[in-house]
Amino acid sequence: MFTRPHTDSTLWDWRDGQTRAERLAADLLQVEGFRDVDPQCPLGGPDDRKDILCCRDAKRWLAAVYFPPTRQDFGAVKAKFESDLEGVTRHQRDGFVFFTNQRLSPGERTDLAVIAGTHAVEIYHQERIRTVLDSPRGYGLRLEYLRIPMSEEEQHALWSAMKDDITTRLTRQEATLLDLSR
Repeated sequence: MFTRPHTDSTLWDWRDGQTRAERLAADLLQVEGFRDVDPQCPLGGPDDRKDILCCRDAKRWLAAVYFPPTRQDFGAVKAKFESDLEGVTRHQRDGFVFFTNQRLSPGERTDLAVIAGTHAVEIYHQERIRTVLDSPRGYGLRLEYLRIPMSEEEQHALWSAMKDDITTRLTRQEATLLDLSR
């Protein structure tokens, strides 16, 4: 009998390296409504503490990705967060998005947000990333990066979400065409 891998354990036991982690993060940013997503050096090389640059809500954001292949204690995650946070000031950004495949408690996430000070901060920890990947808007990324196929129920949910999105877009387009024809 085939047992389907779980998104959370696949993320936590990440074995696909930094390049794929940065590409996953860039694609997650797009799914989450960021625009002008610009990965800096996902194939390696110096990126000067800026894995990804992007924009959202009239703010310029810097994103950093920390996907170690083994489980880390909070001290290691915090050290990486602090190191990458320096890029926000260095590159004159308004906000910081931090991606990690590690599990972070609400208290640990609050501690990281406090370290960010006046900078806007978004923390995509293992469970938050799992939530996006296990939703209709993330199924494609989950399949591409984690190789976890959709169940029959998820296929129905995807088609339902797409149907609603297509209906909304067609309604808007029809209204625009009617306005233009007048």
